[in-house]
Amino acid sequence: MAMFQVLDPVGDYDKTQTAKKQVNRLADFHGKTLGFLKGRSILIGGANPGTDPFLERLCELMQTQLNWADVIWRMKPSVSHTAPREIAEELASKADAVINGHAS
Repeated sequence: MAMFQVLDPVGDYDKTQTAKKQVNRLADFHGKTLGFLKGRSILIGGANPGTDPFLERLCELMQTQLNWADVIWRMKPSVSHTAPREIAEELASKADAVINGHAS
């Protein structure tokens, strides 16, 4: 009989040392800057045919309902990696809220 091992992605850690304070939610988006973070697909020449149209349409729908002031679009190098520090810091300093999108 074949054997396999199931791994727990949560792992063991000390929750008291890794706990972070949550950011307060925005009361509304009026006059705010919204950031969208997309991931580059290395298999499709940089385009992500599932994510791009989804996030663009989401942006359109949200803009009509929430009336924000500006949108910042940034792309991280890969859908499977975190954003580089420079991109994360830029979004943190310029955007009031960020949507980190991934769809396929």
